[in-house]
Amino acid sequence: MKKVLLSILAVAAMASCVQSEDVNPQQLIDFGSPFVGGTTKAADPSYGEGGEDLTLFNVYGTVNAGEGVVNIFDGVEVTGTVGGGVWSYGAEHKQYWFEGAIYNFAAVVDAETVAKDAYNMPTTLTPAKNGEYLKDLLYADAGPITAAEPYSPVNFEFKHLLAKAQFVVTSTTESGYYYKVEDIKIHNFSTGTYTISTGAWATAVENAKAYELGDIAKVSADDAQGVTNTTQVLLIPTTTDFEVEFVVRLYNDNGTPSDTADDVLMRTINCTDANAKTVETDLVKGYAYNFNLALTSGTEIQFTVNNNPTWTDGDITL
Repeated sequence: MKKVLLSILAVAAMASCVQSEDVNPQQLIDFGSPFVGGTTKAADPSYGEGGEDLTLFNVYGTVNAGEGVVNIFDGVEVTGTVGGGVWSYGAEHKQYWFEGAIYNFAAVVDAETVAKDAYNMPTTLTPAKNGEYLKDLLYADAGPITAAEPYSPVNFEFKHLLAKAQFVVTSTTESGYYYKVEDIKIHNFSTGTYTISTGAWATAVENAKAYELGDIAKVSADDAQGVTNTTQVLLIPTTTDFEVEFVVRLYNDNGTPSDTADDVLMRTINCTDANAKTVETDLVKGYAYNFNLALTSGTEIQFTVNNNPTWTDGDITL
C-alpha cells in the first residue's frame, strides 16, 4: 500500500513540475479533430455527415511515468467543432506531456452512467435518454501513447454504440388513391449495459412501452423513392425478435383535397396485437436501419357475367 501511495505522489509531483510557468506551452495535452465513423445500412444523420455536429465529449485519461498509473482526466468536458482545429477544456483541468511517460485516453458522448476501474477509466456505459428515447451513445479511445516530441493532439475516432431505425413507405397504388400509415410503433428494449473491454451489450431488458414513430400522412404512386416518418429511434443492439405495429388506410381522392378526403375510407389494414409483424433481423451497433413497407393498390372492384343474356318466350293472349 505504501508503494502505491508513493508512486502516485511521485507522478503527481512530476505533473505539478511540468505545469510550472517555465514549461514550453507546446507540451500541453490537447485534442485534435474527433471523427464519427462506422458503417451503416441506411442514411445516418446522427452527429451530421462525418460528425460535424459533435460539439462536446467527456475525456478520461491516465499516465504512467514509471512509478505507477495515475488518473489525469476524469470525465472532463472537451468542446469544439469537428474540423475546426484543436478542441479545448477548462484551464483548471490542464495537463501536460511528460517525456517518455505512457498515456491512455478514452472519450464518451451521451452516457447516463459510466462505471470506472481503479484508475477512473470507463469500463461499462449506459446510454442516456432524451425524453422517452435513447440518445446517441458514442465511444472512442486512444493509446497507449508514449510521450515524445513533437507532441501531437490526441485524435479520437468515435463509434456509434447503438442501432438506429426509421420507417420508410413506398406505394404503387393507382393514380387518384393514397395511403396513410398511422400509429407506427416499435416494441423493443429500453435498457442495457455496454462493456468496453468486450465490445458487447448485455442482454437488454424488455420494456412493454413501445417506441412511437408517429404517422405518415400521405403516400401515393408519386412517392417512388419512399416517404420517411420524421421520428427516428435509437435502439440497443439485440438479436431478439421484436414487433413493428402500425395501421394502414387506403383513401380515394375523388378529386377532393387530401385534407378533406379522410371520410372516404376504402380499406384498413391492422398490424397490431396477434397480427403484429415480427422483424427477424439483428440490430447491430453502428448500423442505421430502414423498416421498409411497400404498399400496393387495394383490391380492385371487378365485375363478372356468368351467362350470356337470353330471352324467355312469353305468350300474349289477345
